[in-house]
Amino acid sequence: GSQFLGPTTRISGASVKEIEFKSDGYQFTLHLEPGFQVESNDNNLPLSKLHAGDYRVSYDGTYQIQPLTPARLELPAAAITVDPEKPIQASWSTINYRFENSGSTPINELPYKIYAGRGSEEPKLLKTGRLSIAGQSEQIISTGWWPDSAGQWKTWAEIDLEYYSNQKISSGTLAAQNIDVQPAAPINMFAPLK
Repeated sequence: GSQFLGPTTRISGASVKEIEFKSDGYQFTLHLEPGFQVESNDNNLPLSKLHAGDYRVSYDGTYQIQPLTPARLELPAAAITVDPEKPIQASWSTINYRFENSGSTPINELPYKIYAGRGSEEPKLLKTGRLSIAGQSEQIISTGWWPDSAGQWKTWAEIDLEYYSNQKISSGTLAAQNIDVQPAAPINMFAPLK
């Protein structure tokens, strides 16, 4: 395509996959076969020190090449935030979950479920969906929540473990977050008329 007009790098024994375009450039996976040969390198890519294997190449005005690392899903407790910070019983709030992929391999269509629960009560399913996160990136999932009772709640995410292992995603922290729900203000039925 026209995105690639200009200086070229030619390598025999190489292949490219998983091209992703971003607002400031693009990135792709470069696979180098044993015995690969650099035929031309107008882009001055730092290829002389590379061995056969897989690399993540990104371009945002300059090229960066890093060894490909497995996708790694993280959801630290600090990445789960509630708005308002102290939700009130029987009113809407929003919970945001900032999922991070700290590996350089993308995560594609990973099924997730988000829950909130109290003590031994049956947890409430708040949202389901699929995560797609580029390497070294994050995705924020937000869901509305209407806690029906005050007190200590907990929220967490679960992912499809079979899909997870088939995709060779390594497991980082999937934390839970405690949420303190405030009681609703009592309604005064006998307020004096002004």
